[in-house]
Amino acid sequence: MKRGFDMINSNSLTFGIGQMTCASCVGRVEKALSAVPGVQSAHVNLATETGHVEVDSGFDADLIVGALEAAGYPAMIQTYRSVSYTHLTLPTICSV
Repeated sequence: MKRGFDMINSNSLTFGIGQMTCASCVGRVEKALSAVPGVQSAHVNLATETGHVEVDSGFDADLIVGALEAAGYPAMIQTYRSVSYTHLTLPTICSV
């Protein structure tokens, strides 16, 4: 098991998405988001009409808006958060 400190960078983006009416829309939006370079993961919620992506550092949030508009879904950025922290990994003492 690897032990020690790891620097973790987390960049996330939350945005509103318009004109989604069904589960198929959610699938199309997630597919469009996943195709954007720099997007690590994408999740869409139909009920709240929002999307959330984890992205690489230095990501241009306007790429999300452009990709969704090209797919026919207007989007508005709500939050863009970049967090860096150190994670300490300890050895396992006992495993069951």
